[in-house]
Amino acid sequence: ELQQRQRALERRIRNTKRDVMGRKTALDSEGDSVVKSELEKEYQRKAALLQKQNKEYNDFCEENNLKKLQDRLQVAKWDRQQAAAASGAARKWKSAQKENGVIQEIKRTGALPKNAVVNLPARKVNIKDFAFDDEHINLERHHNVSRDQAIEWVMRAKISAKVWKGKYERFYSEDGATYVDLLSKTIRTAFSSSEYNAATRKMMEVLKENGY
Repeated sequence: ELQQRQRALERRIRNTKRDVMGRKTALDSEGDSVVKSELEKEYQRKAALLQKQNKEYNDFCEENNLKKLQDRLQVAKWDRQQAAAASGAARKWKSAQKENGVIQEIKRTGALPKNAVVNLPARKVNIKDFAFDDEHINLERHHNVSRDQAIEWVMRAKISAKVWKGKYERFYSEDGATYVDLLSKTIRTAFSSSEYNAATRKMMEVLKENGY
């Protein structure tokens, strides 16, 4: 009975390897960027499934004192290059799933608008040539933030959020936040982390707890 179960696990792995190879071939031959993106996601998902199945097989053999039969896991044209590509794709899938989970947890903190598009890690934007709204930031809001500080917080941001249909991007670092108007190329506001409200502090804690 144990050997029958082992054979079933081996067949499952072989079938998944063939599926992974087929998806890799389709991905490499696709020219349309939109279709290619979807194929990439499916390839990564199947590669992660293969990795899971391999672990289940190894665990089953060890738990039941069965010899692992690597030759029964082989399929035609599956080589080290295929294995390495699948391993890399599986890592990307797991990373994306982790990010999605963290983003959902961040949204539950209430620190960001409900319609915000979250970028984790933060979006890379060069704002060194952007205008600095000193009147709003310091004369009106009394945040006492310099232009260099605002730029530094964007560069060191752990997360950013696109709001107002992409007009604004909000950047959050451990030391402070900077809100940027991308259309007018203006640093609209900036304030230190000492001014973060409870929801924003919770968001930063979620990031830290998840290794960001």
